[in-house]
Amino acid sequence: MEQIRLTTIIKQIKEGKSIDDCGIVVSNYLPIAEKIYAINGYQDEAEGIDIKGMVDGCIKIVDGVMVEDMISRQIAFIVNVVQLYTNVDLDDDSDDHNVFDLIQEYGIYKYVVNQSIEYDVYEFETMLDSEITNCIKVKNDPLVIFIRFLNEIKEKVPSEKVMKNLLKKMEKLDLSKFTELKELYNFVKKK
Repeated sequence: MEQIRLTTIIKQIKEGKSIDDCGIVVSNYLPIAEKIYAINGYQDEAEGIDIKGMVDGCIKIVDGVMVEDMISRQIAFIVNVVQLYTNVDLDDDSDDHNVFDLIQEYGIYKYVVNQSIEYDVYEFETMLDSEITNCIKVKNDPLVIFIRFLNEIKEKVPSEKVMKNLLKKMEKLDLSKFTELKELYNFVKKK
C-alpha cells in the first residue's frame, strides 16, 4: 500500500478536500504479531535490535513505584492506531505530541476508527491496557523493588581494583590512631 504523508493529507483538507478523498487506506485488521511488537517492542541481542514498545513509554516511576502515565498512554495509543492501521506516514514529525494534535485536529484518528473494524481497535487497546497493568504489577512486587534497590547500591560500590588501591593507601596510614578505620580495614581485608 502506497504511503501518504501526514502533511499532504492536512494540506488537502485545508484546501477543502473531504477526508474521504485524501487517499487514506485503512486496514480492517492488524495481525496479532504486529500488535504484540507495537505493545512490547522487539529485542534481538544477536542482531543488536532494541525497539521500544508502547508499554515502555506509558510507565513512569513516582517515588520509587511504577505507575501508568495516562497521558502518554493515550497519545501512544492514538498515534499507533493511525500509524499501524493506515498508509499514513507519520514520520514527518518526530514529536508524538505534535503528531497527536494534528491527527486529532484534522479528524484523522476518528476517520480511521470509523473505517476500521471497531472491535479490532478495541482489542488492541485492551491488550495494551492489560500489558501495562501486568508490567506495573510485576515491577512493583516488593521482591522486585528490593532487587532493584540492591542493584542500585551495587552500582555505587567501588570496583575490586579501586578497593585494592584503597587498601594499599590504608596500609600506609597509622591505623592505631583510628580504631574504627582499623576495624573497617580488617573487615575489608578479610573479603
